Amino acid sequence: MNNLVSVLIVTYNRPKLLIRAINSVLSQTYENIELIIVDDASHTKNKLPNDNRLKYFKNKINKGAQFCRNKGLEIAKGELFLNLDDDDFFHYNRIEILVNYFNKNNYSFICSNYIYFNKTLNSSSINKYCKKIITIDDILFENFAGPSIITKTMYLRELGGWDLNLNSAQDHDMWIRLILEKGPAYRISEFLLTVDQNLNRFRLSNNQKVLMGYYLVYLKYKNIMNISQKKYRLLKFRRLKGKRNSIVSILKYTPRNLIIYELKNFFKFLNTLN
Repeated sequence: MNNLVSVLIVTYNRPKLLIRAINSVLSQTYENIELIIVDDASHTKNKLPNDNRLKYFKNKINKGAQFCRNKGLEIAKGELFLNLDDDDFFHYNRIEILVNYFNKNNYSFICSNYIYFNKTLNSSSINKYCKKIITIDDILFENFAGPSIITKTMYLRELGGWDLNLNSAQDHDMWIRLILEKGPAYRISEFLLTVDQNLNRFRLSNNQKVLMGYYLVYLKYKNIMNISQKKYRLLKFRRLKGKRNSIVSILKYTPRNLIIYELKNFFKFLNTLN
């Protein structure tokens, strides 16, 4: 099926990065797309490519990322919906592969593996913590889906869009709701997305917002979490706040596929104390 895919990019004051993200979408091997750009009242000017698949909307005042996502969802005409952060970019065949997987399988959404890139450090790294079938038990532990997924537009509308009460972690919240209502998701092993982690660049959310969003999502789903999920979420929250966790609690409550990751963070924290 040659579904129309609505791709949404929310942007704010990142003209050069936005162009990179836009070009990564418009140059896809899958061409039946509409690219919706929602600009959250940027002070900068965006010079956009001349392509009839591109639709640009700009808020008069800053409304926040979740408001912009919902605006894009309201505008979307595609049967399928795919999001992209303005600082990240698709690999050339991402949409084609995601659409094929989605149409051939019965999952709530499809995502892919991805690569981290940091221009400041001139380095890239592979995200090694890959879950294939992502169940509700998995997603309550951690956002194994990453920042970008493809799903049916009507699924997102049925769920009421992104939660306006969250200043961060909106995507993790949405993925939880999708899996709760529509069933497990699937994450393919191909590396089809690059996530930019440049330390010198202003990000959409600061650390305090990240911490608050993370905690609000925990409170929102605490009643359906098991003990291990609750404990791990609180361990991670403590780590994000710069507090030390015991190695015993890390080994006891961390999911197996995240043990190495959490132990690395534990010893990295110890090194900062020396």
